[in-house]
Amino acid sequence: MNPAIKSILKKAGIICLSTILFAMCSVLIYITKITGNMHRLDGNPEIPVMETNPNIPAEPMNMGSGYWTIAVFGVDSRNGDVGKGNHADVQLLCSINAATGDIRLVSVYRDTFLMNSPSTDGYGKLSQSYMVSGPNGNVQALTANLDITIDDYISFNWKSVADVINLLGGVDIELSENERSWINAYITETVKETGIGSHQIQKAGLVHMDGVQAVAYGRIRYGDTDYARTERQRIVLQAAFDKVKTADWATVNNVIQTVMPQLAT
Repeated sequence: MNPAIKSILKKAGIICLSTILFAMCSVLIYITKITGNMHRLDGNPEIPVMETNPNIPAEPMNMGSGYWTIAVFGVDSRNGDVGKGNHADVQLLCSINAATGDIRLVSVYRDTFLMNSPSTDGYGKLSQSYMVSGPNGNVQALTANLDITIDDYISFNWKSVADVINLLGGVDIELSENERSWINAYITETVKETGIGSHQIQKAGLVHMDGVQAVAYGRIRYGDTDYARTERQRIVLQAAFDKVKTADWATVNNVIQTVMPQLAT
């Protein structure tokens, strides 16, 4: 090969490699920056589980490689705090298959009575465990009773959800008349507690909900069952996922910058 061509290719290779390394460093710096804005909750991650539950193995079950399991907690905080002292009204296990990208969400009911909850000498409600021991206590209660390995947790409050939905332009949700009869009281309280404006819903059917309305929809706890309540929570999350998948980078970046400081992990 012509030495001149070799020299050109070598320089081109160096430029490409330098560009890739620069891009990788830029991404790492950016991730460090945005995650650095997240809350780090005070608390001892080594909260002892009280006694071994005789009904399950002593060690968590190995779910296999390639899965990332995250406990997702939505708390009823009125002041923005997401640590202990709040009830976790949303309790989800999010399992991500690294090979396929599939995400599975499973609800755990907030009033589930669990053994080895750090909040009591024996049994206690899962949401109460969060109030007394924070997310670390909840993770350990879930791990001990469900026999799974939880890799991480993330906690959020009402305002963070309302902000996300608003930045994404709202979500379309089918609202029954029974749900509509309850939702407006929750809208009023959510506006008051988050400081985010909204309006009440006058008709049932397919409703384009803003952030506050979507939060209020997920909070409805009367008129049917807790099964229906957790389903509403998953509907809101799915609607938000669908909007993110079609959003442009500027919108996604705005969501990250706005919401990260309101989360804890």
